[in-house]
Amino acid sequence: MKRELPSLNALKAFEAAIRTGSFTSASAELNVTHGAVSKQIQRLENWIGHKLFTRAGQRLIPTTGAIALAAQIGDAFDRLADSVSGYGSPEARHIIYVAAPATFAMRWLIPRLENFYLGQPHIDVRIRTTSMLEAALPGAFDVIVRREPPQRGRAATVHFLNETSTLMASPKLLRRAPLGSMEDIFKHTILTTESRPSAWDNWLRAAKLNDRLPQRRHNFDHFFVAMQAALDGLGLMIGPLPILDDDVATGRLLVPFPNTFVVENGYVAEIARVARGADPVSIFLEWLVEIGKAAT
Repeated sequence: MKRELPSLNALKAFEAAIRTGSFTSASAELNVTHGAVSKQIQRLENWIGHKLFTRAGQRLIPTTGAIALAAQIGDAFDRLADSVSGYGSPEARHIIYVAAPATFAMRWLIPRLENFYLGQPHIDVRIRTTSMLEAALPGAFDVIVRREPPQRGRAATVHFLNETSTLMASPKLLRRAPLGSMEDIFKHTILTTESRPSAWDNWLRAAKLNDRLPQRRHNFDHFFVAMQAALDGLGLMIGPLPILDDDVATGRLLVPFPNTFVVENGYVAEIARVARGADPVSIFLEWLVEIGKAAT
């Protein structure tokens, strides 16, 4: 299949100009003149069909779309460089590109990657954090971790981790306002999040308090922001286990009512391409399943 692509030099000049912040810096990096960079970017604009920069006085400002495009082109260049440098060399590092929800990546996956590297020193896991609300992701990934159940029409999936949710709070909050009973919840501020909108309703139902909801609340767009607010003592949250196991184990977060919890859907890994045998993606997936079983 014939690919319709713009000039590689035009793409290189455009990506460098965005990344370095100016045509002058891009020209120095690429060892060409300022005019050559400008000409290549104009060539790319003609190919695309609209402007990538707007003028503000003497400065050229990239559009929002241009910044996003440059990031994707940079990722593609990185992947191309990785593929070419590792081709044919058994000792070369193999790159796996993984997209994962931010809290899962920060609190569960990244702290365990050192263990993975000890057994697989030639596999490099590159992680991009995502929002749970993103149905489609730009760019190319080998594995996409999702909390939601698999949907029809998507790539093959592997379930690797179960999840439960329960009430959590910081020690300093509970020292200031203890929870002697579940009724004391209604004296507190609760922390809600758009990425887990039903968390409180589900937990209150499990606690047989489903007809009531604390009046004071703070709502956040992402769970990791709500989690930080909980760590700072701003209010009570419904948090996931085993994702926050380390925070509970170290005492950063307390679980006042451990026997009241909600069983969630858990995590699946979407396989964006076929993985066979000793393929690095297969090795990574087997490791995910192994540590997922150990966590439950």
